[in-house]
Amino acid sequence: MANATDKSAVFAQALTDAGCGDALKARCCECYEDGDWNTLSRLLQNQKNALLDKVHEGQKQIDCIDYLTYSLKKKQGGT
Repeated sequence: MANATDKSAVFAQALTDAGCGDALKARCCECYEDGDWNTLSRLLQNQKNALLDKVHEGQKQIDCIDYLTYSLKKKQGGT
């Protein structure tokens, strides 16, 4: 766990917690240290979009399972 007084370490840990890979984490830390807030913001938004894509894909899979379960119950005469 990062020392709470070491802002760079806390930031790096947050990137890890957000699922950033090593390359993205290194780039974000570089932007953080350089004060390149525009690039950092864009990189974080891209990571968020990638995570949302995974969530949406998972939701589609859940919907398919729900449909299959519904169809199976209907074939069995259930409600």
